[in-house]
Amino acid sequence: MENEFRAQYSPEDVNTHPTVLAWRETYRSFGVNPKDHRPTAEALLRRIVRGNSAPIINVVVNCYLLAELEWFLPVGGYDLSQIEDDITLRFSEGEEQFLPLGGGEPETTQKGEVVYADRKKVLTRRWNYKDSDTAKITESSQDIALFCEATSLAITDEAILGSANLIKDHLFRFCGGEIQSSMIRAQDALSWTL
Repeated sequence: MENEFRAQYSPEDVNTHPTVLAWRETYRSFGVNPKDHRPTAEALLRRIVRGNSAPIINVVVNCYLLAELEWFLPVGGYDLSQIEDDITLRFSEGEEQFLPLGGGEPETTQKGEVVYADRKKVLTRRWNYKDSDTAKITESSQDIALFCEATSLAITDEAILGSANLIKDHLFRFCGGEIQSSMIRAQDALSWTL
């Protein structure tokens, strides 16, 4: 798949793709420079088009990384056994503790950055830039939640549904289990909870 991607896209194609541009604008809207902190799909796409390989994490993560290559959309996920209450997408109050994926030094969030969080902890910084080690999907994860968003009208329903369906197909093929999906539109978001 990587070689096919490189044959089809150049670095300039990635830089000017409408979905990549939409996510860059989203990052700018909450004060993050997308050149310093790239949305996850863009970082992966740039890595592949420059001749490097995608990371091999585990089957579930690899399933959604394949969808990122196909649809240019960031996808993130969490092991639900590590989540306390609901998952929310919100603005950080600032100075919230965050343990980055892979360990390392704990970080603190900046006021106003967009985060995914549960009742007790920040799960992802800068919307989808960096995941927390505390809720990562591992080989032993049984119940997971994956998220893929359209933050602009430049990102179509077709892209969101295409990405979700591709992930579902890969997960069912390689992992089995029960898979459910939902699409929430902005006008419905205030009345919906996970």
